[in-house]
This record gives sequence, structure tokens and C-alpha cells, in this order.
Amino acid sequence: QAAETSLNTEAGLRAAISIPSDFVMNGRQWLTLLKGDMLRMGVQLHMHTQVSALTPEGTFITSHADGVRHKHRFDAVVVCAANACTALLEPLGVTLPLWNLDHCSISTPVREMLNAPNKVIMDVEQRVIISRTGLRIRASAGTPLRPGSNAKTVFRDLYKVLETWYPGAAKLHGSQALVQNWRATVAHTPDGLPLVGHTPHAKLWLNTGYGGRGWTLAAGASRLLAD
Repeated sequence: QAAETSLNTEAGLRAAISIPSDFVMNGRQWLTLLKGDMLRMGVQLHMHTQVSALTPEGTFITSHADGVRHKHRFDAVVVCAANACTALLEPLGVTLPLWNLDHCSISTPVREMLNAPNKVIMDVEQRVIISRTGLRIRASAGTPLRPGSNAKTVFRDLYKVLETWYPGAAKLHGSQALVQNWRATVAHTPDGLPLVGHTPHAKLWLNTGYGGRGWTLAAGASRLLAD
């Protein structure tokens, strides 16, 4: 309670573990900074472009909205297309142990700073992470869903957990509520470990299958793969 003064004292906290080195990032800002660094290093980014096929020789084919297809040949191709990896690699005889699950989150403006979180909080029992980035609060994770299934219960639990630990921090109900509900399909592996490294084809490499821990692990794994 001393470390997180905004925490609801009546919420029934039984125990807590503090990890001082842990932090949360603003994904959109991080990607903007990363994109700027890449452009300064000479990286060419192909935006609004779909990779429709790969070849074992390191060529991939892109399709554009106007129907034009292009071939791009490289010394090596790293496939990090998340839940689209299966469709790209199965025609080449590469079967990956991936299955897709949907993750949900809610994001809302801070209503009262004195009641908002100062640190990243995880409700271990409900598996919900609460964090504040700037003037917004986010509650995420919860129970993963099968794609296409009803997410009403998961979103209800996210609202409930946020209101339990930080009552009054955000306007979650009524005509003035500005809550954004998010749902994303994420590729998982059976053992929870990502697929990083070579494929049976010498010019095709993998960096995928992070589940809900992509922000945590992907950048470090990319560094190892580059080395």
C-alpha cells in the first residue's frame, strides 16, 4: 500500500510481490521511435503491403491493393508474421506448432490522477494487468479466447478488476465513458516458448510464436537471431 498509494484499501489484498525493475511501455510511441531509427539506418519499409507467398530461395511475393504483384529476393528472410506464418510456410512443407488465441484489453482516459495507478499492477488470481501510460489506463490479459467466440464475459471481468483496485480512476460507464475495447488474435506455441531460428530451408528463418509476451521477448530474440 505504501508503494502504490492509489490501490483500493478495501479490495481484499492478501499478499503482494514487488518487482522494482519491471515497467510498462507505450507500444505506439515505441514503434514510432523504432521506425525513425530504422529509416535513419537505411531500412526500406513497404507499408500497406501484403506478403502473399514465399519461396525456399529467399524470394517473397507481395500483393498490393491495386492488384499488382511484385517479387523481392533477399539473402535471407525472417518470417515474423504471427498467426499468418502457417499459411506462408505450409506450402513449403514447414509445419509450425502454432495455434491462435484471442487476447482482450480495455483502454480509457484517466478520470482522476489521484486515484490512478502509478505502477504496473497484476491481479494474479484474475490474470489481469493494469497499467497507466500517460493519461490513459489499460486493463489487459484475462482469459484467452478461441477466435470467433463471445468475449462479453472477458470484457466484463476486465471492467470489474479495474474498478475493484482503482475505483474512481476512470469513467467506465454512462454517456461520458470513453472506453476502447480491443481484441487481437495472437499465435501461441504448446510450451509457451517462441520459435526462433532456422527452418529446413537455408534462406528462411523464424521469429514468431510469442503468445502474449511479444513486447517482452521479441526484441531480445531478434538481437540473438541477428547475431
